[in-house]
Amino acid sequence: MSRQELADACNAELNRRYEAQGRRPRWAGMTEKTIGTLERGEIRWPNEDYRRALCAVLRSDEPSLGLYIDRPGSMVQGDQQLLKRESDSSQHRRVGSFGGRHDAYEYGQGFPLGQEELEWSIDRSADQALIFASAAAAGLDAQSTDDLFSRASDIAQDYASQDRWRTFVRAKSLRDSAFEQAARTKRPDNLADLYLLSALNSLLMASAAFDLGRPSGALRLAQAARTLAGLSGHTEAEAWSIGLVATLFNWQNRPQEALVEIERARRLTASKKELFRILNIKARSSALLGDRSGTEDALGEAQGCLAGANFGSMLHDQIAGEFGFDSARASACAGTAWLHLGDGAAARSYLEAAVAEYEALPHLMRPWAPLTGARVDLATACVMSRDLEAAEAAFESVFKLEDGRRISTITGRVDATLRQLRSNFKNDSQARYLGSRIESWSKGV
Repeated sequence: MSRQELADACNAELNRRYEAQGRRPRWAGMTEKTIGTLERGEIRWPNEDYRRALCAVLRSDEPSLGLYIDRPGSMVQGDQQLLKRESDSSQHRRVGSFGGRHDAYEYGQGFPLGQEELEWSIDRSADQALIFASAAAAGLDAQSTDDLFSRASDIAQDYASQDRWRTFVRAKSLRDSAFEQAARTKRPDNLADLYLLSALNSLLMASAAFDLGRPSGALRLAQAARTLAGLSGHTEAEAWSIGLVATLFNWQNRPQEALVEIERARRLTASKKELFRILNIKARSSALLGDRSGTEDALGEAQGCLAGANFGSMLHDQIAGEFGFDSARASACAGTAWLHLGDGAAARSYLEAAVAEYEALPHLMRPWAPLTGARVDLATACVMSRDLEAAEAAFESVFKLEDGRRISTITGRVDATLRQLRSNFKNDSQARYLGSRIESWSKGV
């Protein structure tokens, strides 16, 4: 039996068990790489579902298959110190006026007094109660684990409509609870779930931190999530983490490093949904390098992945929200890539499609940050195409954005629009007027 044949047989056994138990799958499924890591001893103690599937398919038990817990005390202590340093470091980054508030406060202090503090306190207490109940039962049972992942899913799905500081605190609360439980768990087979839960919440924190203007902290959080996802054995989550690292490299204008990460992610996952996302990120990296053919190839290959994708992805379909990557996000990503290549016409068609798809959603379901970002990029594409009226029309909704939502991914795009106005229109009164409005908005006037 080949590695892939064994992986397929185990996945069939997993599906049978999930259906019989009425459970939703928490894992993307085994791949040839998964079996290889087990054969080489790189992973000695995979998650409980994988172990049971392997034992059933191979008609053996865990010791006979060479599956055992290999966590010397020094390793546990080292992991705990690493996680504590990362947790501590995230508590000393200062935030200015976000979420419409004008007072500054520290991450570790929670919300200022009021309704938001009450809501945060309730969320934190609920998470602690759930973790304590699990610990009292000497481990995380299936229902407790599902409850924890449901909490992570709630945070991910609220990401689009919620202010980033609120998301950061909610994700940090659940992540820290998972850290605490991992440090004292009585059943080592629960570690995989807890590492995965920590990884997912670290990724949400990383995305929020970047939007809050902390790119260095965001990168460190994403890199920590990548390690935690690898420890959990969940290849799709590890690939998603690597994709976020690549995205952050792109924002820092480090496309060569992004491409290295992208190739790692491609070798790691067999999820068509995740490959679709990774290839769209690759298109932007190629565009930053001025590689038009590379951009076209990546976008073309991405569409091929989407055509063959199923709906069994844990991150994209079950947790979803910020972990999803739909056609609107793909169109916005492609539009940004064409902007990097200086092709306003090509960018405009993609960005108009993204804006139209977002605006077709009910008002309360529209993701304000991606939609605003797409509108700003559309304005830039219109400026490149020398269509100032369309550029101003695209910006009208941006002018109405609340002060607390002027996050870095939006203000960075606005700066690009101003640069294009200045370089494409030297002595045009309409361009000067639009530029003046944008500058005033940027300064909060």
